[in-house]
Order: sequence, then structure tokens, then C-alpha cells
Amino acid sequence: MAEHFTLIELFTQKYKEARKVSAIEDDLAKDLQVLTTQDVIQKRNNSLPYGLESVALEQLDEEAEKRFNACFPKYRKRIQWSLSGKGIAGIRSKFYTAMALSPSAKRALLVEDKKWSVYELDEESNEPPQLICTGKVTGEYSTGRDPITMRKAPLNWPQESDQTDVVPLATSPTSHSDTATKSNEAIASATEYSIAALADNIAVLASPNGVLTVHNIQREGRPVYRYVAPSAIRALAVSPNGSCVACGYTVYDSVSDIEEPIISLHRITPDVLNSRSYYNTFAEPTIAALPIADPINTLTFSNDGAFLACSTIMQSRFMVINVSNADEPRVIMTSVRKIDNSNESEGITSMRFFPGNRLLAITCRAYDAIPIIVDVMGSFVGSGATEDSGTIANSTLVTQFPEVGSSVYSAAVSPRGNAIAFATNSGQVYVVSYSRLGLVDNSYTVVQVGKTVNANKITEAPAMRWSPKGYTLLVLDRRGGLNLYNFAAGMPGSNGTEECRVIQRA
Repeated sequence: MAEHFTLIELFTQKYKEARKVSAIEDDLAKDLQVLTTQDVIQKRNNSLPYGLESVALEQLDEEAEKRFNACFPKYRKRIQWSLSGKGIAGIRSKFYTAMALSPSAKRALLVEDKKWSVYELDEESNEPPQLICTGKVTGEYSTGRDPITMRKAPLNWPQESDQTDVVPLATSPTSHSDTATKSNEAIASATEYSIAALADNIAVLASPNGVLTVHNIQREGRPVYRYVAPSAIRALAVSPNGSCVACGYTVYDSVSDIEEPIISLHRITPDVLNSRSYYNTFAEPTIAALPIADPINTLTFSNDGAFLACSTIMQSRFMVINVSNADEPRVIMTSVRKIDNSNESEGITSMRFFPGNRLLAITCRAYDAIPIIVDVMGSFVGSGATEDSGTIANSTLVTQFPEVGSSVYSAAVSPRGNAIAFATNSGQVYVVSYSRLGLVDNSYTVVQVGKTVNANKITEAPAMRWSPKGYTLLVLDRRGGLNLYNFAAGMPGSNGTEECRVIQRA
């Protein structure tokens, strides 16, 4: 297990660590041509403090590593594709309702009001993304654009059981009765989509009237799971491996006379994915009542799917829930951001875990609420308490990025753990990079890598994702434009490699 450090310990040891890491980096640069890939990875990872380690990058391309180290973050090659089939990106006049990119960065999802499409892409290829499956809100699905090839789904789609057990979270003092059961009439009334999420094997879509649908994109987009919530689904997330879907909505509690926020966790098992029937007889969701009276705004899973972060709309609260056992979700950390009651404020707009799950990046669109990184286990360190003890932690601020501004909609954390990308409401795309100790001493570089379509509200924000090796940043906008910013495509000054605008130097 990696060694734990408090932030104070990290700060007091930063000079020793900086010298140590610098020496190791010099050794790596000298030995890069003679060490094997696994030697390089092991040497790098063994040198890093807990919470700031890079991921073990499999099949690391040493030549690409050289180009990346020479370019990142100041030089990149930009490739642009249009997934709308309307020519170059930006020509399409109608906006998409929702966008998503898969954890592997190999698949992209675009959602219109009544239709969805999944594309397959390769960051290392010059070939345009290819449509692999598509479907309609009526349940039809296909592998092509031709309506004639659409397979028709039967009307007997899954219905909910009459009773669903509610599992209150550790901080919830009361129980709750689920009223999520609805008839096929509710399913039939789902005439459009509002939000979506994507894993490498499933596409998850939700309609404004609370109908959740899961499609197996490895089987032509076949619908395999449906759930009907008692109200509109406000937030949606899927674990990276596609085994768990989380959705947030509210239920009216007549006893307390409030709208109680609910998170339902849906286990998408192999039996569900491979079912020959549209009836879901394999799993029922776990319904978790949150200990607050504030609607859910965002949901996001950690990279390993063990933790779920959620935020609320009115009070800008955020919390981390342990969902490693989906039958017994448990709050382990809760905190709050600055509250802004102005009409333009949308509170917390995105949250992203770092590798290792210790750090969490948070963005907002609110007055003076700049992007921050918090240590979600900060109050545990030195207290003797642990996440398993049932104690609720408070977050500890690690650093913040005022250069990016306070109207940020999207964020993406590099799998290397050394960079974050941000997209603002005006469409500016920034990358913040830092050394391994840069988060402690606020030594980081900010560059503007490009521009995307502007967003007027959180649902219009672009989808962002880093490739698994951290070489390429992918940005998918609401016009169907896909931009790839590759930091390992060539050396500085080579054909197609352009210099980014530097906002802040480390």
C-alpha cells in the first residue's frame, strides 16, 4: 500500500522530495533508451508521494513519451472531426441534447431529442470516427443510419417491482418508502431524451419524465434495462466498467413536507447485458436517501467505481459515497462550496476524481467560485479515524486555479495525475499542468489549448476525456464537433504541431 502523507508533511518535505523527484526524472531521461517500458513505469511510480502517483501506463510507447515530454503542455496537434454527418464541425445548426465520451476515449455518444448514436474512434488514426450503433426513444435500434435496418423492440419493456428496498445512507436518520413503480404508460410517454452517460459497453439515457434506459452497444445497441423514477432524473453517471449506473432525482416526503433527494444504484450484470428478453429479472436498484433537502445536480464515479461523488443545486453541497458494496452505500465525506444565489449561478458543475481516489477536482459556475482540488480524506489524516470507522470526513483544500475563472462547466483529470483540463461557458479550453509537488506549492502552468462551442447552461457543456495514456485530450461539443488535442503527435516545430497560448507559467 502506498504511504500516506498529510498535506503539512508534504509541504515541509517538499524540498527534499523535489530534489529526489528531480534526480529521478534526470535518471529517467538518461536511461529512457536502455530501460524497458516496465522499468520506466516502476521507477517513476515508486518515487511519488501518495495521492500524486501516476498510473501504470501499459504498453508505453517510448518514442511517444519523448515527444510528449518535449511538448506537454505547450505544444499540441489539433485534429477535428464532425460526428453529425454535416461536413466540417460547426456547420450543424441544431444542437445535440447530450454528449458523452467513454472511459477508454474510444467511443462517443451524441443524443438528439428522440435519437442517440454511438461512434467508435481511434486517437492514433487519421480515419474519421465510425458509427457503430444508433437507436430511437421508441426502442428501435440498429448498426446504421438507414431507418429500414432498424430493429423494433417490443412494447413489453421492463416494469418495476411493486416494492423496492430503500437503504438510507449512514448519515440519514430516517427511512424512506419508494414510490418509483410506474406502468407501461409512463414508459410509452417517454418521447425524448434529456441526459446521458457512456461506458465502453453500455449507453445510458434518461428522459424528462424519469425513464432510465440502458443499451448494450456491443450488441447493436439493444435495450437491456429500464427503470422508471418517480420524478425527472436530474443527474446520471455510469461506472467506468459499466457495472453500475447511478441516477439522481427527488421524491416528495409527506411527513417532512420536502422533496427528498434520492440516488438509485443499478447493477448492470452480465445476465442483464446478455438477456434475450427485455424484461429485467436479474437485478433491482438500491435506493439511497441523502441526509439533506437539496436536489442533486451532478454525479460522478471514481476511476475504479468504488466511490461516487455527488453535488446539490441550491446549497452547493458535495459529498463522497462509498459504493464498493452497492447494497450498502455509505457517505464518507461531506462539505460545501461558496453559495451564490444570483440568477446566473448554477453551483457545482462537475467533479472528477484523481487516480487513487484521494483527490477531487471541483468546478462551478458561481461568483468567485474558481476551480479547486480537495483532499476528500484530509480530516482522517492524523485523527486516528478511517473511512471504514463510519466517521464522516471533511474535505481539505489542496489548491485552486484562479486563472481559469469562475464560469467553468467541464473538467477532465489526466490518468497520469499531473494535469487537468477545463472548459468554460465561453468555450475556452484550458489545461493546467503541474509537477508532482506542484499541487502543494501552487507551482503549475496554465495554457489555452483551443476553443469549443460556448455553453449557456450545464446541460450544454462539452464532454471531455483524456486518452488512457494521457497523450490526447478529447472535447466533444453540442454541435457534434470532436476536437483531439494530441501532445505526443510530433516534436515542437514539426508539421501540424502548434504552440498553445501560455496563461500562467510554473
